[in-house]
Amino acid sequence: MRNPHFQRGLQLLKSRRLKAAEEAFRAALLDNPHDSDTHGLLALILADLERWGEATDAAEVAISEDPENPDAHYARGYVMYQRNRFADALESINEAIALDNEDERYFWIKAAIFADQKKWAEAEAAAREGLEIDPEDEDCANLLTLALRKQGQSDEAEAVAKRTLEFAPEDATTHAELGWGALHRGDHQTARTHFVEALRLKPNHRQAQSGLLESIKAKNLFYRQLLRFQLWLGTLGRGARWGIIIGLWALYRLSVGVLKTHPELSGVMYFIMALYLGFAFSSWSLGALLDFFLLFHPTGKFAVTREKKPTAIAIGGLYAGTILGIGAGIFTGIIPFTVLGFACLCLTIPTGSINQCDKGWPRYTLQAFTAVQLLIITGYIIADMTGHYETAWKLVVPFAILTFMGSILTNWLASVTVERR
Repeated sequence: MRNPHFQRGLQLLKSRRLKAAEEAFRAALLDNPHDSDTHGLLALILADLERWGEATDAAEVAISEDPENPDAHYARGYVMYQRNRFADALESINEAIALDNEDERYFWIKAAIFADQKKWAEAEAAAREGLEIDPEDEDCANLLTLALRKQGQSDEAEAVAKRTLEFAPEDATTHAELGWGALHRGDHQTARTHFVEALRLKPNHRQAQSGLLESIKAKNLFYRQLLRFQLWLGTLGRGARWGIIIGLWALYRLSVGVLKTHPELSGVMYFIMALYLGFAFSSWSLGALLDFFLLFHPTGKFAVTREKKPTAIAIGGLYAGTILGIGAGIFTGIIPFTVLGFACLCLTIPTGSINQCDKGWPRYTLQAFTAVQLLIITGYIIADMTGHYETAWKLVVPFAILTFMGSILTNWLASVTVERR
């Protein structure tokens, strides 16, 4: 029979009182320091508290105390998954399944590992295996919904989500999945209804929070179409996504070449070039710009998270600088004003993408890259104001090169996942 501390820890864990549950399980270990299950549960709690080193140690102890305990391997798999060490996580979960293939939790975490790596077919297969064990497991059902939607099977994904609501009507993630499905269809009003319900059930649900923000911004017709395009891109493989992006850039370069040889087609070519540039800049920063406007909305301001506010304010300032700089250059004929205006526009590329990068070195790299661009443009201003015009113009070239490099760098950094230590 389990001691009272262990039983109390289970109740506290169920109610998500993690620190109190940790204390209870540590007290239980004083009575039975070699209990594998207790060490495993402690590992799960420490991972949720983001104490990665302690969580890993607890999971390793759980396995050493009982190598045949599948829950101990599950605990290590969960910790490795939370740390973004997907290969180690999959190894542990496969070991847990080899010891016990009748526990749907193991297949849920396996599906989650594949989902975080955007291996949607594998995630679907794992989620379906979990549902074969328990057809009413909402975790597996929600991951199946996500995997189907990401593979472009929107109708089946919605059917799975609606079926999930029948046995789990109070599950916030299911409502959030229905909301994202509605956004994929371009129905931002229905999406908002689902996200609001998800947040009523679980106020700190991140998926619902980000979805609600997108549904509010989707009131803007242009952003709604851009969002649908971006969500559609998300259903493609990485190679296909890069193919489309490179294809659009190649079309832009072709337009530039045609314009030089066939000036009579200037109207069509300028339209294609403007369309590409508008798409490029809006895909990087339009979301953050709409966040900026939401800061002045009586209710929309609450949807902008604390993490996104600095970026929104910076993007608002950069676009203001773009308009003022280019406008001043046009009306006064002073070229440096125009240069500064275009510099502000170029800085929206890395600035608008900072929050899309994982915390850690990808985000720090992009911040450092942006800082270098700021230093160059600051040098341009100082050189121009002090009469060193030739030096000022020499700084324009590296800034332009960095802008081109930044357009590639931001897409790559946004796809990088950082190991948590």
